[in-house]
Amino acid sequence: MEGGMEERAYKVLTGTFSAAEKPNIPAKIVRVYLASNGSDSVTERTSFIQNVYPRLREYCRRQYGVEFQVVDLEWGLPPNQSVTDDFKQREIIKCQIMSSATTLMVFIGQKYGNQVLPTSIPVDEFEKIKDALLHNKGRETRRAFLLDTWYIKDENNIPPVYIPTKIKLDDIKNIIQSQNNFTKDSYCPETMEEIEAEILRQLEKGTKLVYVDGCSEKDNSQCYGLSRLEKNLKIGLDFCDNPNDKCILILRKIIDLHNYVEDNLTPEFIELQFDEINEELQPNEESQMRLDMMKSKMMTLIGEDNVLSHDVLWRYNNVINAELHTEYLTTLCNELYGRLKVQIDTLLPPATKSVLPTDELVVEVSKHWTRCFDVAGRFYGGEDVLNKVYDYLRTDSSCLFILHGPSGSGKTKFLSKIATDTYGLLGSNTITIIRFIGYTVGSSTARQLLYGICCQIYVALGMDTSTIPVDLNPLQRLMKHVLSNVPQHNTLVIYLDSIDKLHSESDDRYAWIPDNLPLNVKLIVSCYSEYNPLTTRLFKLVADANNLIQMTDFKPEDCVVLLFHFLNRIKRTITDEQFLAVQHVFTKCSSPIFVKLIAHELKSYKSFNEVDQQNLPTNIEEALKRLLTNLENMHGRVFVGKCLGYLVLSETGLSDCEMEDILSLDEEVLDDVYRDHQPPIRRISPAKWLYLKDNIEGFLYNYDTDGVTVYMVKHACFTELIKRKYLYNIDIIQSQHSVLADYFLGSWSAIAKPVNSSTASERYVIAQPLTFDYGGGLVRFNKRKYDQLPRHLKGSGRLEELNRLVFFNYQWLYNKIKSLSLEHIIEDFLLNPSQEASLVKETLKQSQSIIKDDIDNLGPEIIGRLLPYYSDSVHIRRLIKQCKVDGCRNCVFIPNFPYTCTPGSALKSTITCPMVPEYFAFVESDKYLICKAREDSNVYIYNTSTGRCKDHIFASNGDLYTTPNGQLLIIVDHITEAVIKVHDSRTGTFIGQIIPQLYIDYMAGEGYSLGRVSLSNVTLCVIAMGTDYSYLCIADLVECQVVKTIWLGGKATFCQITPDYRHVFCNCSDTLLCYDLITYFETCNIQMEFNPQIMVFSHDASLVYVGSTDSTTVICITLSNFTVDLLFKQNVRHELNNHPIQDICVARDNLKVLVRSKYDVLVYDAHFTRLYSKIKRPSDIPEEFKLPKSYYRELFFTDAQFSSDSSCVLTVIFRMVYIWRLEGEMVTTVQAPVGMITSLLVATHSQKFITHTDGSTEIKVWNISNTTVNKTGTEKLTGKVKKIVVDKFGEILYVQCENSDEIGIINMKTGLLIGMLTHTTNVVDFMITPSGKYLLVTMNPRLSNSAVNIWDTDKRKVIKEFGNAVVKCVPCHEREQLYFMSQNEISYEAPYFLHSISFENSKILQMQHSARLKYILDEPFITSNDCYLVVLTADGYQEKSGEYVYLEMCVFDLESNLALQRYTPDTISSPTIIHTLIALRPYKASDNTVAIIYKSGESKIDDDDDGSATGLCLFDMNNKFVTKVFCPLAHAVTREMIASYIFSNDFTFCLTDKGTLVHLEARKETNLKFTVPCILCLNDTVVVYCNGSILYAIRLTDKTRLGKCKVHSTICYLKQCPDDSVILVGCADGAVLSYTLSDGGIGDTDISWGNDKEESGRRSITWDKLHTEDDIICSRPPTVTCHGPQDKTNLAQIQPLPQMLRPVSACSTYSISNSKTCVLI
Repeated sequence: MEGGMEERAYKVLTGTFSAAEKPNIPAKIVRVYLASNGSDSVTERTSFIQNVYPRLREYCRRQYGVEFQVVDLEWGLPPNQSVTDDFKQREIIKCQIMSSATTLMVFIGQKYGNQVLPTSIPVDEFEKIKDALLHNKGRETRRAFLLDTWYIKDENNIPPVYIPTKIKLDDIKNIIQSQNNFTKDSYCPETMEEIEAEILRQLEKGTKLVYVDGCSEKDNSQCYGLSRLEKNLKIGLDFCDNPNDKCILILRKIIDLHNYVEDNLTPEFIELQFDEINEELQPNEESQMRLDMMKSKMMTLIGEDNVLSHDVLWRYNNVINAELHTEYLTTLCNELYGRLKVQIDTLLPPATKSVLPTDELVVEVSKHWTRCFDVAGRFYGGEDVLNKVYDYLRTDSSCLFILHGPSGSGKTKFLSKIATDTYGLLGSNTITIIRFIGYTVGSSTARQLLYGICCQIYVALGMDTSTIPVDLNPLQRLMKHVLSNVPQHNTLVIYLDSIDKLHSESDDRYAWIPDNLPLNVKLIVSCYSEYNPLTTRLFKLVADANNLIQMTDFKPEDCVVLLFHFLNRIKRTITDEQFLAVQHVFTKCSSPIFVKLIAHELKSYKSFNEVDQQNLPTNIEEALKRLLTNLENMHGRVFVGKCLGYLVLSETGLSDCEMEDILSLDEEVLDDVYRDHQPPIRRISPAKWLYLKDNIEGFLYNYDTDGVTVYMVKHACFTELIKRKYLYNIDIIQSQHSVLADYFLGSWSAIAKPVNSSTASERYVIAQPLTFDYGGGLVRFNKRKYDQLPRHLKGSGRLEELNRLVFFNYQWLYNKIKSLSLEHIIEDFLLNPSQEASLVKETLKQSQSIIKDDIDNLGPEIIGRLLPYYSDSVHIRRLIKQCKVDGCRNCVFIPNFPYTCTPGSALKSTITCPMVPEYFAFVESDKYLICKAREDSNVYIYNTSTGRCKDHIFASNGDLYTTPNGQLLIIVDHITEAVIKVHDSRTGTFIGQIIPQLYIDYMAGEGYSLGRVSLSNVTLCVIAMGTDYSYLCIADLVECQVVKTIWLGGKATFCQITPDYRHVFCNCSDTLLCYDLITYFETCNIQMEFNPQIMVFSHDASLVYVGSTDSTTVICITLSNFTVDLLFKQNVRHELNNHPIQDICVARDNLKVLVRSKYDVLVYDAHFTRLYSKIKRPSDIPEEFKLPKSYYRELFFTDAQFSSDSSCVLTVIFRMVYIWRLEGEMVTTVQAPVGMITSLLVATHSQKFITHTDGSTEIKVWNISNTTVNKTGTEKLTGKVKKIVVDKFGEILYVQCENSDEIGIINMKTGLLIGMLTHTTNVVDFMITPSGKYLLVTMNPRLSNSAVNIWDTDKRKVIKEFGNAVVKCVPCHEREQLYFMSQNEISYEAPYFLHSISFENSKILQMQHSARLKYILDEPFITSNDCYLVVLTADGYQEKSGEYVYLEMCVFDLESNLALQRYTPDTISSPTIIHTLIALRPYKASDNTVAIIYKSGESKIDDDDDGSATGLCLFDMNNKFVTKVFCPLAHAVTREMIASYIFSNDFTFCLTDKGTLVHLEARKETNLKFTVPCILCLNDTVVVYCNGSILYAIRLTDKTRLGKCKVHSTICYLKQCPDDSVILVGCADGAVLSYTLSDGGIGDTDISWGNDKEESGRRSITWDKLHTEDDIICSRPPTVTCHGPQDKTNLAQIQPLPQMLRPVSACSTYSISNSKTCVLI
């Protein structure tokens, strides 16, 4: 047992409890029965509907998550119509059982109520009364004959009873007259009421006589004189366990009622009698006496606090008038609301979050056990099936057990019965699990089901549930593992009902079921018998036919027993005569549901009724139709059809309150129900639906979900009939769906709904918000709305609302995912698979793991993945805007660049392998991709749609091959090439090995190698090559042995099996040979004009095309039956411009052939009679290029293939895949990551293809059909991002990677990589001019004068190359100049000089300052106004102490010809003593101020080694004095520590590398626990930092976390843009992302995406610019990346900026103070 878990919870989770200990789920409804006389309280009860019930329904949902329902069976019915007393009494008892708070409200006025005759009297009691009246003859008993006239015996009731007859008034008057003639009685009643009153008197008199005669121990005579109201109250109070706290009494007295006894309305409010003496009407004294007694009894049981008493006056009209009694009604409603609220708050448990992790699981499991015991309690018969299942549980069976059959065959009952017996059958070491698929939210989808079952098993075994995954694929693998590893001392039994109804995102929803179960694991499931792909797959898992049981119909004799079982359960039976009339129908149909339907009809038969044999149904459909006809006769066709239609359309059921509200919104229902009268408000009577439900309760089942009890149609056959009968056309279906949608939208809450064109009426239905706030920052989710609304908006055809309110609504997506699951949202999107909705669905699927980890990332994920569609899609644009506004409340990070994987684009998925793969193969109809590296023994299998790893199997090292059917893996030892190993592709099991060397004449020491393997499903062919000879080896893959070796004599290099697996071709020097694989005879020997190296077959195996990489000739050979003939040869030298053939490819339709050379691709018909097209190498591609960390390569076609449908051609150059029509027109391009595509694999059965870049662990899966959707995600550079620089316009990024020779150029608007500048060695540092026009790159040179390159970024060329040492870059803010510190010699002791470079027209002006700076101790910087360049230097270094000496601050005045001013600690005018300079920092709050961090000799700090304090001062360089001092600092710092500190702009605080916030002036530290790197944003109010791949934002004012954003890769660099609300994120995989921080408390930044604003700035070109003779070429032109036609179109829209004016100082001759040189370039 899990530590700390209650024993009761443990028993529930393991199923080790008896029926007496079954779990009891607390009621989740407040169901109150309102008892009244009806007509005397219509106004008050109507006011309750308007002002009390809606408030309480909203309160209960919000505060407790339960439903509030009032059962008022008197309201809304016509004056002369009422439901039966039996039904009322059943509803009263239901309220007592179901309600978790108040159960009874009583409204009593001054009317006692009608005294009614009993509807049934037990036979013993009735006959005692008759005997007593017969033996005590007298004046008072002479009318006892009326009892026999009125009542008749019904022996079909158990026990038998007397019930009223349906005698007419005239008939009973004739009987009375006959008796009067005999008894001389003058009794002559005129109305039925007078007769009933006399019968009541006889019953009362007879009961008293029974007591007087000693035949009864108690005088029960008063029971017959009770009014209907008092009878109901008696039942309600008798069944209530706590009347004092669960009942409310409302007393109302009309104090002037006696003044209106003559009024026609008075009998509605009080019983009257005629006073014959005074000849006037007076209140009935007996009724008033009984009324007072009833009140007195009620008040003794109900506490004073729960009694509401009011006195009112008579008001016209209607006595109690809503307008004239406003004050009274308002007070009464408020009091009633208050008392009900108090009782609810007292009796309902507080709304607290579950503490134990198992609590939610226990509730989920308890729901299924409760249903299990409920269904099992109704089980009867079928012992033979039970015994078979019991035998399965006891015996050593290793496969699952299936019960299958049609709807209504009893599968669920059998499964439930067996589950309840398991504990007693197998003992306490058994873990029993039961799930009814679809019964709860947690059992609806495969992911939720498996997760819940795994959690239950883990808890039962005392294991940690935190390790259980949440994704479906790993869950399936875990479930399989769990089932296979149950401890031997435990027995695990799992029952799954209706497993075929399980929703799953996986094609194989049964993948978690092992082929063989351990002997201590039993799995029993039920499903329909219909054969479909799902059931067929399930049935195949059953290896033992005895474990596949079909639920057949009962035998007729068993049906008879079952019939009486059904009747006895409801205390009914039938007579022998009736049985004889019925029994024959079971010979025609003997299904359990048919028996149930017959029993349902017979339950209303009395013993004196005759059965019409001819009219009995003979099959299930007839019986169901008869049931519906009877319901229509009772309730009306419209009402029945609408109620059942709404139940069916809801799919997951409706509660009573929901049904009442929905019917109240349906005008057709209300018009039909209220044809003859109109209630005070336009709303359905609660009695209408409840009475219908009571009539069909046996065919509905209910369950608790999301705080309500919902009802659903139980049997599929019943559901289908309802659809055919009532939902027979699209208009009806859409109309009802629309009403349901209106309800769950809350469209008519507190709004009058139109009745017709001129009138409207409020229906008092409840509001439907997405969430309910119940205090303390906690919310409760409206899960019913989440479940129902999408389905009904779709069904009603309201697609615009479906898009606006569901699919493209951030709040909906966020709350539904948070309350239910991502799977529920994804299933919603199946309702409307539009292109835009599919994009959102794919976005959610791609973001699944991130969203499940932190739902607050939903906004950034949606924005980042859908940004490319912002301009094109109205709905997506609306969703992104909502994410920006609403999503930023959960996460302030708003992506500005598209994420790596964009849904709907050509990129379908990215597969990331743990190694660099070298071999690829599609399997299982292209659904999966097999990958392997030569040096790795593992074979990885990936889902090509999701990119997820399905499985990996351990095989062998070597080269990988797969058989055409994908069932076998063939691995060739690549080291010795001696062994060929065969493995099972599903499990990796080693099958055997083939060693061709053993079957050939081989001499030790000779050279030996194997050629490429060729495979059929059962045969392997390979060339074994020696030094001067070759063998063709043919092996049997089943036996794993060589069956034939053929000596070829000369040198052979390849062999290939034909597609029909009949022949194998091979070469031998310049001869082409062919052998029959059955007879091994040689079938052809063709002398070729070249050594064959290329061979391809048509897919129908009729043609063979042969070529060579040294030739331009294609030879075509025909294969016909058993002959091989040379057909023709075609020389394509002219078409290929004398370039040799590199490859040949045949289209899937066998009608076209592709011939590729390096620079051209030819497309011919199959016989080379027609040239479809000649595809030339694109002209915008340079002849050669240089990739980062690589060398210059020639660009040419490296691959070309047909698409799977033969409609287009795919060609590869560099990282581009060009897609062409057969006619040679280019359709589009696909751009892979930076690098050289080395593998292109086109799928056979789908539109997929994959690309793999040289040296990458990633494989890209593309979809040809989506390639025209040019939506590119974030691109990546080739290494870990080290530095990012942004131009002053915030438009272009320049990115440096670690240990890389590249500088990437990225467009800030799109995030696209628009250029890549590569160099001869790795880049050390770089900087740009503020506009980004010029770029300086420094590196460790290999050649002299190549340490620094100056780039013209517009022309994409190096315009100057110089220097032999790495320089220190000092970038400007506005000046279009470059400053850097450089050594003229490569030596540690060599001094540094300041250099400046200016640009004017086509001239480059470089100047060197004469000042020698020996050591530079800190990064130089330029003040924000570009006036001063500041650098911390030292003039000496003490090797003994390891310290620099003679430190000084050197300031170059950029406005005064670089005039130099030196400041030492002694020359800095400061109020404090500066002992040593530590570091310098720019002070951004003031243009001419610099911050100095120093050591002071004034005070002591304990933690400083030398005892001196550290301080910080602000130095004004214009006035040359210190303006502010912070000394001492909170703790001592060193130069190394300061390097990682981040200071606020005004230097009031700083962030340290320890994650602390240091207040410099107050000398206080606050631990914020952030990590580095970090930056300050939003005017220094927010700190952004990262941890791994997660970004965090903290507001410094209150330390509130504003956001946590998951990035696709490890973050290594953060950069703040000129707009400090925008940050740049550099990742370890080379990607650069951009985010805008949006915080409402600090200020939001408006962002534009897509084409909202026209792009401005410089234009970036794609390839190297062609040089003219006037261009200065300093080195070999570098290479940048290439984009397709669409990219060029986009780039062409970027307008160049106007030429910036040069500063005055940027002149050609630049004088340097104290310098004797002048540099002119």
